[in-house]
Amino acid sequence: MEIQNRSVPILREWFDHVDSENKGNITASQLQGAFAVGNLRFPLSVVQQMIRMYDFDRNGTMNFQEFVELNKFLLKVQQAFADLERGLGYLVSDDVYKGLVKIGMSLDSPAFYTVCESFDQKKSGRFRLDDFISLCIFVQSASCQLQDMTWTVRIFIEAWLLEEGAHLARIFQTHDCDLVPIYIDTFPPPFSIIKNLSESIDSLFFR
Repeated sequence: MEIQNRSVPILREWFDHVDSENKGNITASQLQGAFAVGNLRFPLSVVQQMIRMYDFDRNGTMNFQEFVELNKFLLKVQQAFADLERGLGYLVSDDVYKGLVKIGMSLDSPAFYTVCESFDQKKSGRFRLDDFISLCIFVQSASCQLQDMTWTVRIFIEAWLLEEGAHLARIFQTHDCDLVPIYIDTFPPPFSIIKNLSESIDSLFFR
């Protein structure tokens, strides 16, 4: 599979060709084989990450609409590569960083160089298109997972704060005290701040 800006009917034809059993979905192995035909060689784990990124129905395979969305992402990555490779057929690490920025991703320096080292298969400092795509897939997948985790943690903290805040309010009401606002600059506020406040009030009133 060569990554090209194809119309939907042509993408449909390509997809149906790969979906040789007419199941309406393609597996990671089938997608990997199709990429290899276009001289793009990805480890199976990278192709599986591609599928997970756009597996909207969470069935572990890729239907046509999911494939269309993957193709859009791959086109964006390929365009960034083409803009920066200057006819050399590869990117160096500085170009890789610029490419990530073009796509809308960013990493701090330690993380960036760690990722580059992981995806520099030949340890040459040169990243071919399939290397660059693999790196971008990894960064995008990690970003999505981190975002999901952040929302999960945020929801948990908000629920905990509501419960703990209600507990503190009951203590103040029971002892006829005024609530004094405490301003915290960050969200989520460190557990230690709320926990220590709660423990201090408990010890003050219930020791």
